[in-house]
Amino acid sequence: MSGDCDGNTQNGCEASLSDNPGACGSCGVSCTNAHGTTRCVAGACAPACEPGYADCDSDPNNGCETRTETDPTHCGSCAVACDTSFQVCADATCQVSMCPAGQGDCDGVTSDCETDLTGNLNDCGFCDNVCVASNGTPSCVDSSCVVAACDPGFDDCDGLAASGCEANLATDAAHCGGCGAPCSNSHGTTGCVGGTCMPTCSSGWGSCDSNPRNGCETQLGTLTNCSGCGNTCPNAMAGATAVCSAGVCGYNCNSMSGVYALRINAQASWGSKPFISAGSGQLQFWLRVTVTQSGTTLSGTAALCDQATPPSNNSVSAERYLLDYPAAMFTPGAPAATFSATLASLAPGAGLTAARTVHLLGVSMSDPLNGAWPSLTTVRNNQIDHDADGEVGITSVFVNDSTYDNAPTAGTPFAARASQSYGAQRLRFSLGGALTGCSGASGTATVQSFDTRNIGCRLESNADCSSSQYSHVDDNAVVYSVSSATYSMTKLGNSGSTFTCAQVRAAL
Repeated sequence: MSGDCDGNTQNGCEASLSDNPGACGSCGVSCTNAHGTTRCVAGACAPACEPGYADCDSDPNNGCETRTETDPTHCGSCAVACDTSFQVCADATCQVSMCPAGQGDCDGVTSDCETDLTGNLNDCGFCDNVCVASNGTPSCVDSSCVVAACDPGFDDCDGLAASGCEANLATDAAHCGGCGAPCSNSHGTTGCVGGTCMPTCSSGWGSCDSNPRNGCETQLGTLTNCSGCGNTCPNAMAGATAVCSAGVCGYNCNSMSGVYALRINAQASWGSKPFISAGSGQLQFWLRVTVTQSGTTLSGTAALCDQATPPSNNSVSAERYLLDYPAAMFTPGAPAATFSATLASLAPGAGLTAARTVHLLGVSMSDPLNGAWPSLTTVRNNQIDHDADGEVGITSVFVNDSTYDNAPTAGTPFAARASQSYGAQRLRFSLGGALTGCSGASGTATVQSFDTRNIGCRLESNADCSSSQYSHVDDNAVVYSVSSATYSMTKLGNSGSTFTCAQVRAAL
């Protein structure tokens, strides 16, 4: 047990209060004893008395104040009182007095009762009872010792003449600046310095009410006293609640559940094929992500809403080819992938990590996350029509204008041209990054693969391609290798709301 008794916060709680007679149990509480010795034990004064003296006022702080050899109120022991109307205490026993009340025979020469016991400082109430007042001026009134006055800075707070002006108003934490004016502190220690309470606070608490007497009354780490008294956290941003964490003001997002637009931009390259030159360009994917938040976990689905691939060049001719993915490919009935992500916290700027997501169109696989991409025959035999247009796979259109040409279905001059492709694809990706406010996220995407197969096509003549024709188109399809990717994600609305792919695309 220790206390800050010198009011110097630099040296902390420098005083031991458990074994220090000068500050026993509290700063400013001294153990005094004019007739014996006193130790401080476990924060309490423990006096040891000289023969003939005792602690009769039950105040161990002032020691052995009573002379039991002559005190008629405590004659021989604290529990024995003489009848002062006709008795005196001599040699620690009650004896019949030869003197009238208020008079005493104190010179021991004759029984002349020469001494006035009613107002005599040296024989107050009985012979040899000397009135003293530590830190003050004593007086004898009506045969009883009293404190007439206290020295500046001291006071008689216990009302006991034997202890005098026992309270040092400059240092006594129980009477700091005045009797009955204690320094209390439920969350720390308090010293009295110059008559003023000086609290030292325990961790996490502060003295915030401008009243040092009640110590450290305010818990810190709250919205109104975050890092210290008066450090109020500002009002929360939209969609968030203000928080104080480890003494720092911040925000927690109220709810991350909802529907989001997700856009992935991936830088890709590809090698040469029989009639296609090697090249590079950007892949773009738009997805509608619907998630439910539980703690720091987001779980739900991701449905592909649109995609864009770069054009490829014919290595033999000057032709260029580009696929356009029509809106019908991304209908609400198209399959959705399982999506899950973990947040480092609910604060804006917290890290977001999305587990690997796999999205399939026009194909089924027993292990889409880790399995090898199946052969053309295997995919075609699946007979999956995800865009529900009556053709296997998903239908996309070759752009045919002044810049782009329909795809040739053979390597010979004047070969028939395909105007549409029936394809299958697999997109595998994961996300890292951080929340941007409470309505979105951005960062790095890892696109493990974007696999595609041409499993059929339609000719300009409106007839379906033969197996050799769609095989030729497939043999010259680009195989992408992604080197880097980024993403952005923005909230469209709450869970249960319906948002079209057009709205997803417009949002990003």
